[in-house]
Amino acid sequence: MKFNSQICTDKVQSERLLALGLKKETADMVWTHAYYGTWVATAKENPLYEESDSVPAWSLHRLIEMALRYILICGISFTFNEDAYEKVIGIIEHQIKEGDFNKEYLVNQAEIEEHCKGVLEYLDYIKGEEE
Repeated sequence: MKFNSQICTDKVQSERLLALGLKKETADMVWTHAYYGTWVATAKENPLYEESDSVPAWSLHRLIEMALRYILICGISFTFNEDAYEKVIGIIEHQIKEGDFNKEYLVNQAEIEEHCKGVLEYLDYIKGEEE
């Protein structure tokens, strides 16, 4: 039996969340190098985890937890499939754009709006080229 479920954000999604201004400390998982030279996702509590050689990652549960208030207020529903991560990341991105995302999860409060504005404009540009 083979399972192909995504257990956390991939490295590209993780970099996107970091670029949006999420604190790396909010991540509950990491991508780290394994002994055999490939990247593996693991919980931060794993004794093999080394922060210097890792990329923060977020489980779907953690992303929903951070965006839950907005999801409940807006009555957003979605299915748990391969697009669930992208949908929740999109919700977080929208919250940040609107200034509704919990500031406690974001870095550098004084500069976050300017930082996010440039990143979000770039992501919109990329998204436009893909369509």
